[in-house]
Amino acid sequence: MKMLKDLGCIKKQKDQNRYGEFECPICLKPYITRISSVKSGCSTKCKKCSCNKKIYNISEVLTYDATTGNFTRNIRTSNRVKKLDKCNNKNAQGYIAIVVNKKTYLAHRLAWIFTHGSIPIEMEIDHINGIRDDNRIDNLRLVSSSENSRNMAIGKKNKSGVIGVSFYKSRNKWRATIMSNNKQKHLGYFGNKDDAISARKDAEIKYNYHKNHGRNKIV
Repeated sequence: MKMLKDLGCIKKQKDQNRYGEFECPICLKPYITRISSVKSGCSTKCKKCSCNKKIYNISEVLTYDATTGNFTRNIRTSNRVKKLDKCNNKNAQGYIAIVVNKKTYLAHRLAWIFTHGSIPIEMEIDHINGIRDDNRIDNLRLVSSSENSRNMAIGKKNKSGVIGVSFYKSRNKWRATIMSNNKQKHLGYFGNKDDAISARKDAEIKYNYHKNHGRNKIV
C-alpha cells in the first residue's frame, strides 16, 4: 500500500486489484483509473487535464528544407508521430497534408510561408512542374486563381491531345478556343487539326499561359 501512496493513490476501489482513486497533480481533484495504468505511466492525470494538450507553434513542430521540399518533425506531438519523421502523407488530390494541433495544412502553402512569411489573401501557390508533392521552393510560385488556371495538365476526357482544341461534328472542322478573363474566346474553325493547334498555341502566348500548360497529368 505504501507504493500506491507514492503513486498518489488516495484509496482503492471495490475491485482491489484493478482500480484506485488518485489525485490529479494538475487540478488536484480525485480521479479513478486503473492502478496498472498509473504504474506504467500511461495515466498520470485526470481525463479532463489529459485532454488539455499543449498547443504547438508550427515552426516549433516542423523543419522545412527548401532544397528538397521536405518537412520533418522536430518534436513528438502524439503517439502517431515521432521526432525526425518525414511528412509525406498525401490527401485525395495528391498534395502532402500535415496535421498540427488537429488542423490539416497543405505542405506547399506551408513551404511558401516558411520561406516568404505569408500568402496574401486570394492568392494561391502553384506547382510549376505540376508535381503536387514536389514542394521545393524553386518549384513553387505565388499566383492568382486565374494565373493558376493557365498552368494546368490536360484532362482525361480530352480527345485531341491539346487543351482548347476539339472536333466540331456539325461543321466537320476542328475548333480552337481559349479562356481569358473567365470567358471563352473562339479562335476559329479549321479543316486541318494542326492549324487549330497552331492557333491555340499562339493564343496561349498572347494571353500569358505558362509554358507547362497542357502537359500530361503526372500520377
